[in-house]
Amino acid sequence: MSGEEGPGDSSALGNDVPKDAQVMAAILKAMGVESYEDRVVNQLMELLYRYVREIIDEARGYCEYAGKKELGIEDVRLSIQSRISYSFTQPPSREVLLQLGRERNSIPLPPLEDKVGIQLPPEKHQLTSQNYQLKVESKAPPKQVEKPGTDPKPTPPSKTAPTKPATESSKPANPDAMQQ
Repeated sequence: MSGEEGPGDSSALGNDVPKDAQVMAAILKAMGVESYEDRVVNQLMELLYRYVREIIDEARGYCEYAGKKELGIEDVRLSIQSRISYSFTQPPSREVLLQLGRERNSIPLPPLEDKVGIQLPPEKHQLTSQNYQLKVESKAPPKQVEKPGTDPKPTPPSKTAPTKPATESSKPANPDAMQQ
């Protein structure tokens, strides 16, 4: 929408628009936003209502914890402060950064060697060493590859140990068992 029509223009806001939406449109106009879609106001209103609801719910929790019956401004302020601390992290102060810089810079860098060419770090800090090991397998006989359409060679029958001739002591006691 252009700034001359719709929510961007306060004259276009009629009585059918809720008061909260009119206030949100006025905030947008005050911030220099002249052109926006109608849904922008709805989205900002939803964000506002959700944020306020979370603040009030948390403030009620603080109020109950303190054993108070009424919600006080201190509870709301504490809730807002905890929400800001939770949602937004502050960068470290300048003094903290200066102190960290002093500590880091107090350790001198190692001296450079006088040699021609590219200066590389010590061997233990380089990523050029071997980082794998080869697995050596025992030599097995090569497998025969069968050609398609050919019959595989029949495997020879397994060889068993030669049998001894039966002796008297190894014969069965029942002669009928031998006939069967």
